[in-house]
Amino acid sequence: MKSIFFIFLLVVGCVVAVGLTREYVFFRASYSSSAQSYCRQYYRDLATITSKEESKQLLQSGLSNYDRTITCGNAKSFYCDRFLILVKEKKTWEEAQEFCRTNYTSLASVTSETSLSQLNLETVGTETESVWTGLRFMNGQWFWVSGEQLGSLVSMPSCPALSYRCGALNTTTNTLQNLNCNEKLNFVCYWN
Repeated sequence: MKSIFFIFLLVVGCVVAVGLTREYVFFRASYSSSAQSYCRQYYRDLATITSKEESKQLLQSGLSNYDRTITCGNAKSFYCDRFLILVKEKKTWEEAQEFCRTNYTSLASVTSETSLSQLNLETVGTETESVWTGLRFMNGQWFWVSGEQLGSLVSMPSCPALSYRCGALNTTTNTLQNLNCNEKLNFVCYWN
């Protein structure tokens, strides 16, 4: 039995920032019921269409060849809503943090192997060898600006030189490192 439905996509968050541009990742492969699990594991969630403008944008970018009348059991392509955003602008750590807080939520935290994998997927197109993360050294300790626990992936110097108190992910070695905070790098924002 055929049923008519528009592509629905589940939302898990609210856009907090005014004027925030939503970003999507399109998958032509068919994952049927596992699409939501896939998006939640590697991105944020399935994307939600909230306006006619978004619907037109998505249809033009990848779904325009699909019939709107489909059999319920058929698997179709889908969009994931991203929660890590690579910004290909070169900024100091402070400038990157300000940009992320203004346009998204904050610089990204890497607290588990899963978040490291997600970050590695997001940084494939980086223009710099390392990208800024939300790791910072202040008051004698390293911490994530998001307030999350450091996790087992963080092995940083216990007392770095004054200008080397900002954390970055080296995309070649996939390791966290402390760098000069005034170095200009691409960076990854977190969108909550």
